Amino acid sequence: MSNPMSRREFLGLSLKTMTAFGLTPLLFNSFAEQFVKADSVASTDPVLVVIQLTGGNDGLNTIIPYGIGAYYDARPTIGYKQNEVIPINNTLAFQQSLKGLSSIYGDGKLAIIQNVGYPDSSRSHFEAQEIWQTSSPNRIETTGWVGRYTDLANEKKDPLFALTVGATTKALDAKNLQYPRIDDPRAFKFVMHAKADEIARRDRAISAMYKNFDRGLSALIASDRLVKTSKYQDPTSLYPSKYGFSQRLSFIAQCIASGLPTKAYVTELEGGFDEHESERNSHARVLSTVDETLYAFYQDLRQRNVLDRVVIVVYSEFGRRVHENASGGTDHGTANPVFVIGGKVKGGLYGDLPNFHNLDAFGDFKYGIDFRSVFGTLAESWMGVPTKSIMFGKTYETLPIF
Repeated sequence: MSNPMSRREFLGLSLKTMTAFGLTPLLFNSFAEQFVKADSVASTDPVLVVIQLTGGNDGLNTIIPYGIGAYYDARPTIGYKQNEVIPINNTLAFQQSLKGLSSIYGDGKLAIIQNVGYPDSSRSHFEAQEIWQTSSPNRIETTGWVGRYTDLANEKKDPLFALTVGATTKALDAKNLQYPRIDDPRAFKFVMHAKADEIARRDRAISAMYKNFDRGLSALIASDRLVKTSKYQDPTSLYPSKYGFSQRLSFIAQCIASGLPTKAYVTELEGGFDEHESERNSHARVLSTVDETLYAFYQDLRQRNVLDRVVIVVYSEFGRRVHENASGGTDHGTANPVFVIGGKVKGGLYGDLPNFHNLDAFGDFKYGIDFRSVFGTLAESWMGVPTKSIMFGKTYETLPIF
């Protein structure tokens, strides 16, 4: 017969459980109490996945204007030659590492939105990230653009309506509800793989400790139910790794397919983009990670028959300077391409070509499409809430990507 679980043992296991979700004890109980009531049957509702490439990706060496001579004038050592790219047309091309994204584009499921930015662009990583996450360039806001969407759409105040996975972001900050953050799916896996006798001892301990408190019992039931519902596994052979970015997107794919009532996910690929020197080789490596993982995610969703339910938006907080610097790198810039991927997306090129002959006072590209047009289009055309309801009463151009 197994030994009873002590209070110390129980609290230790409970702390590990809460850590897997990135929750404080108080929030975990609130989350769990509501979760046991959540409907986790298969859904056909649209899902949004927001991916931030943290660090300032060099968009000019991602979608490359290989047919424009000024590109080579500006980047004599880090520019990609015409035999080193994957052509989109006679002017633009994917960087040679982006074979997966090129394939998605060929499927007609990738929209490339060019020259995305906003007036008086910040070149500070921290400030620019917050501007994109809150959709507020001119003042500090306490809510994020995805969080404001949930305030409108999450009428039942379901704590699983949105999730942050492995990211530090304000995008999901909302007025009505604090959403859980899963910092590390490996910790989540630890909870799932608890031994049967350990689970039984935990059950007895929590029943005794919270005999007269429904909240404690709800926490136990909810954690077990989430484990059974999501069926988390390590990333399959589709993904380039079992760790990091691959792990996060694999986890999100499993959550979507499992029937969880989550409508919005926010995650990131952090680091590796802030390349002030020796950019050429290092940028190619990090783009390979982006490409292979996004393509695996796309294939995973398609194999699970949920691709038509999902739209993925991929952005970075700013682009890089047009001209390379003396160290073979690029400094902080402004406008950048944004990718939107999904089964219902109308793939293609949107926006004007980079204009090398009409730069701003700092020698950077002038933006052509406001990033709030991108987010507003996703909110209104995909998630079903008016643009102005999440953009402080303002409207922006709706992009024909759906």
